[in-house]
Amino acid sequence: MTKSSDASTVLGVCLNQFSFGFAVCFRNPSGDVCLSRVLGYEMNRDPRFRQFSWQSVFTFNDIDKHVQVHLKNVYSTLSVGLILSCVAAYAFTLSTFLQSMTTMLMVLSFITTLGSSLYIYFTPHSTESLSARLSAFFLFAFSTGLGFGPLLHVVSIINPETIPTALLGAAVIFVSFSLASLFTRKRYYLYLGALLMSAMSMLATFSFVNLFMRSPAIYQAELYIGLMLFCGFVVFDTQMIVEKRKCGDTDFIWHTLDLFVDFVELFRHLLIILNSKRNRRENDD
Repeated sequence: MTKSSDASTVLGVCLNQFSFGFAVCFRNPSGDVCLSRVLGYEMNRDPRFRQFSWQSVFTFNDIDKHVQVHLKNVYSTLSVGLILSCVAAYAFTLSTFLQSMTTMLMVLSFITTLGSSLYIYFTPHSTESLSARLSAFFLFAFSTGLGFGPLLHVVSIINPETIPTALLGAAVIFVSFSLASLFTRKRYYLYLGALLMSAMSMLATFSFVNLFMRSPAIYQAELYIGLMLFCGFVVFDTQMIVEKRKCGDTDFIWHTLDLFVDFVELFRHLLIILNSKRNRRENDD
């Protein structure tokens, strides 16, 4: 592999990480208000939040019917988005034409994911905007898969067996933590939000510093800490989606984007960790 292709791969991974960091931190305003209500702050700008009480945090009731319908919309949209992302990534690994334009595609992927997430964020959820916002999410998912193409292409050459292993591992982790979050009747996990976001900010700071230090130990620590953080985000985001819907927030598209980012980041961290372990074993042998 040439130096130019290596540079293109590094650029692609960096741009992809930045766009996902933006999507993780760029929270829905209605979701933020709902979280503030859960934490006990008084916000009465929207009348639908005035009926919120502390009892919803410790509710022991089963999931309401309208919440179940909302979750079906979220997970069905998530499934389609993940399929589109896989198709885009697989197309990149097969197409020499796309591989020859790696740098341009990575920049285009970054702009597209950023633009589509901004559009979803700033466009109110309504019947009229539903089709456009869905299209924006699917474009976000497809661009994300395209942005992952260079990383998957490199791994498919070095250790191709780690790709299905990482994908299966991410799926198992995501489903397990989602079910744990849905089946628990206490909403203690809602309080993870501040801790997770603080840890994410610290991790981003260490990542930036390590760009200059180039410490392998810090890099490995970032991978494992990041993996644990996104496991926590799966639990937190799942319970937040339930509570947001109880508060009257029906924006399943942004809720889907939250979980989509969680799943893809789980997969990315697992893929890099497994590939690094495999390379170390081969070097030791």
